[in-house]
Amino acid sequence: MRSLRDTISTVLCGALLAATAQTSQAADTINLEAAPLNHALMNFATMCGITITVPADLARNRLSEPLRGERCGEVALQRLLQGSGLSYKKAPDGGIAIVAIPPSMRTAAAVTPAPHRLAAAAAPAPQAKSDESPILEEVTVTAGKRGEERLQDVPVSITALSQETIVQAGMDNFLDYARSVPGVGFKITSPAGGRDDLRGGRRVNIRGIESGFDSVPTTAFYLDEAPVPVMDPKLFDVERIEVLRGPQGTLYGANSMGGTVRVVLNKPRLDDYFYDAEVTASATAHGDEGYRVNSMVNAPLIEDKVALRGVMFYRDEGGYIDNVLSLEPSTTRVNVQRDINTERSWGARLAATIQATDQLTITPSVFRQETDIEGTPSYLEDMGDLRLLAREIPEEQSNNFTLSAVEVKYDFGNGFELFSATSYFESLTLVTEDLTYGNTAYYGPAPDGTPRTTWAFTEIENKRFSEEVRLSYRSDNWGGVIGAFYLDEDRDFWQDFPVGDMADIYPDLTSLFTGTQNNDEQQVAVFGEASMNVTDAVRVTAGARWFDGKQRQLTNYDHSPQFGRGSDSAVSPKLQVDYHVNEDNMLYVSGAKGFRPGGANNIVPLDDQACVDGLAELGLTHAPSDFNADELTSYELGWKAELADRRVRLNTSAYFIDWKDVQKTVQMFNCGFSFIGNIGAAESKGAEVEFAATPINGLDLSASAGYTDAQYTKTNLEAGVMAGDPFPIVPQWTASASVQYRFSIIGGRSAHVRADAQYVDKSISDFFSQEGLPVVQPSYELVNMRFGMDLTERLAVTVSVDNVFDERPVLDTVDYGPPYGYITSTSRPRTFGLTFRYSGR
Repeated sequence: MRSLRDTISTVLCGALLAATAQTSQAADTINLEAAPLNHALMNFATMCGITITVPADLARNRLSEPLRGERCGEVALQRLLQGSGLSYKKAPDGGIAIVAIPPSMRTAAAVTPAPHRLAAAAAPAPQAKSDESPILEEVTVTAGKRGEERLQDVPVSITALSQETIVQAGMDNFLDYARSVPGVGFKITSPAGGRDDLRGGRRVNIRGIESGFDSVPTTAFYLDEAPVPVMDPKLFDVERIEVLRGPQGTLYGANSMGGTVRVVLNKPRLDDYFYDAEVTASATAHGDEGYRVNSMVNAPLIEDKVALRGVMFYRDEGGYIDNVLSLEPSTTRVNVQRDINTERSWGARLAATIQATDQLTITPSVFRQETDIEGTPSYLEDMGDLRLLAREIPEEQSNNFTLSAVEVKYDFGNGFELFSATSYFESLTLVTEDLTYGNTAYYGPAPDGTPRTTWAFTEIENKRFSEEVRLSYRSDNWGGVIGAFYLDEDRDFWQDFPVGDMADIYPDLTSLFTGTQNNDEQQVAVFGEASMNVTDAVRVTAGARWFDGKQRQLTNYDHSPQFGRGSDSAVSPKLQVDYHVNEDNMLYVSGAKGFRPGGANNIVPLDDQACVDGLAELGLTHAPSDFNADELTSYELGWKAELADRRVRLNTSAYFIDWKDVQKTVQMFNCGFSFIGNIGAAESKGAEVEFAATPINGLDLSASAGYTDAQYTKTNLEAGVMAGDPFPIVPQWTASASVQYRFSIIGGRSAHVRADAQYVDKSISDFFSQEGLPVVQPSYELVNMRFGMDLTERLAVTVSVDNVFDERPVLDTVDYGPPYGYITSTSRPRTFGLTFRYSGR
């Protein structure tokens, strides 16, 4: 029970704020320094002409976040309350009451934001909404590199997932959020990830812009401000995920032809000590048990000057694929290795916030993650559910990466901000791959009638340094950003195929193939983008990026070196016009170019007759030594609206993309080699729609859908492409929906129930069947359900069921022919989970 002093303070504080606010005129912009929260709220109410009631026991010993150049409204109030563990609710008379966020609804984002982070991460908890006037969570993004902007004010097709959504939906990895974003296609052959090609196990395309494995990526991937290869960081203590659809070459560079994925991590907070711990135990149908452990602590070291934030996590995911080694003669006994595809991973992050001066903030960080996989999530369809046959070689994959970064921000005031992002990324991927199926199907069994046991070792090392410096400006009438970017990357690839059970065919060899490849790449870019309000309702944005890249490559196949080099320079422009019908409705139209550099090609050996024959079938005597740049032009029309007093949000977009000189991997299956060629022209057209609603207090609904029609428009017989052929791993339809309801149970404890559903349409694989026909990967639907409740003020529990109907989504499939047939990669079967989360300060 509150003390009499607290009660009196509450009434006096509320009365003072109300009296002051009622005699004030709302300011055009707000500039407030970090201060005790009760004083900051009082000043905010005065400037904005509103009434705010603040219980003194809630505001005591809490500091506000600074506000600079903000307008009065809910976004500014949310930013003021960031990290305080507080939210607000609106009264029918327009007044504001400050309330505490219940523990089960507190994500790390709600209690641990860094300065100037997304308001979405600290958005009002649903319990804090007024019964009379429920409103949607306000979402802001920083994808425009001009500071925080309301999602609804950004004329770009963006899906933004706040940490509240990530936590409550149980998202932990790439697959969990990729299926929730319209217009995204992907290929997964291993949870280890590490490279977006065949052996790295992970490829991503957006709006159908896809080139095939081993090609230059078309989707940029960022961890915080660092450009990295497509990775799969575990999603604990993540502030938000942003997926930008369409070419983002102006701000994000050459590898963002289809779009950009940004995973933004939480930063240390200066004014409070708090911690968060989470333990999950799980059981997978047809498989083994697993568990996850997450922990986070935020600790100020020097008051208002230095703070540290540390994160550690561990995963032990049980397998669900069985390996049938043999059938014993004259018995029904089967020799089986069970649950061979286990996954173990761990990671640690350490970051510091250093407030050197009132204007200068320095944030150094380091992130290490290691993932080890035994086996792969693949099974032979002819063997029955989740079974392999005679995998004699233990398949192993590992991916370890370290990201070291420093972000420096200097606020000049008056809307100007200078930002620098420096990063060094290094990764190591190791793969042991069983090739028995392919070699037995192609060469036939060994002389003794057994399968030809063969395997391959692969090692991929990547080192990447990047630096970006930019100056941004924001005001009521115009804003913009100018900057420079530099990247220096070194990639090393090594592979060895021991002869194994092929000695009768190649008696003089100990290794069927040994090869190395070293690739050095440097990029320099200068970019700028500016927006101006032509009228009160119309804004025009123009931007461009100049890019210059150089590449050198040394490939050595069985001691036969080949040196290649390439260089490209291009300008990627952008023009956009948006029309604000009113405060809650915006129409926009844009045109932008995307660019991807060319480079040196892979070796196709001419001392292998199968490769010579394969080249001859394409009308070639040798593979091209390099490939050229390709580019595309994208046109987009969009509408963003908030309706029904901001209880409904509807964002839609339609696009057409014209792609020239398309880079595509050309495969020669008989010899096992490939090269990249420029195969002609293609186009992609489609639309996306995203919907969210809060019809009544506690009930949140969301849905999204994407339609993508991506196909080649020019026949190229050399590459085996006909006009009208669809792109591989591009589903025509993607859709998702969720419903969540929050309510109070015994003792006033908060509880919630949630269901998520995703749909991915059929697509074609990279590979052809033994009859030479495209292999179709069927459509699939997945449903996940969760129930959570508060046990105490600090402890919450969640029960979950993922893949409720125990589906087998096809993430990749290859036809090996007799006697094996199709081998299919899938995701985890039905999994039950129990999670305990403890938060304190």
